[in-house]
Amino acid sequence: ITLTPSKQKWKFKQERESYRPLVWLLNTIVGAFNKIKKSDASLFHSSLTFEVYDKEMKRPLDSQRPLKLNIIGRCGQPRPEAIAWDDPNLMVIVDSKSNASGLLVQCASYARCIFANQTSRSFCIFIGFDHIKLNVYICVCHRSGVSTSGPLRLNEESGFQDTVRHLVGILSIPTADKSWFDPTRKGNIFRIGDHFYQIEGSPLCSRRGVVGRGTMVSRVIRGTFSHNIYEIFH
Repeated sequence: ITLTPSKQKWKFKQERESYRPLVWLLNTIVGAFNKIKKSDASLFHSSLTFEVYDKEMKRPLDSQRPLKLNIIGRCGQPRPEAIAWDDPNLMVIVDSKSNASGLLVQCASYARCIFANQTSRSFCIFIGFDHIKLNVYICVCHRSGVSTSGPLRLNEESGFQDTVRHLVGILSIPTADKSWFDPTRKGNIFRIGDHFYQIEGSPLCSRRGVVGRGTMVSRVIRGTFSHNIYEIFH
């Protein structure tokens, strides 16, 4: 991919103006990658698609109003009308603001909501876009903080190519556990040793913590599943 936003003369006064061009750019990179890889379905993010969501989330975490996501990257089936923080197909969150500090604050809020609702998840990916300076920030959020690429200048060839390399790295992740999902858990089923256990009823205690794994206590029963249960862990 050699087309850079500078050649497209990108210039945005408001963050909303950047949503659709940014989605176009991300999906163009994904499409080029899939064309080279011939849409390798074995890759974990093989069906990743970005879209302008621009809606509030289905349920708030602990605030008066739900947070609003502007751009999302999802895998799997077409999204429902409204998505929630526990949606396992929500892979990447993208936001656009006029400064880097605002992006990092927003990134932390989104990560907190995902970690509080998906205890099997250790990391999540956030792409920030400074629509004034045309800088991209690739952030990997984990339960002890955030790691960021620093500013990747889309209006410079080197920054654009670095953005492509980061996204190709995300698309090249082969399996769920390499994408930072707990490989011993699928939904409410746990694999411990050679046995499977299923959560029964509502949690007895749920701290919904972000640091570490958070405290959640549930009653489980040992499952009597068929041998096909192994397929969901591979």
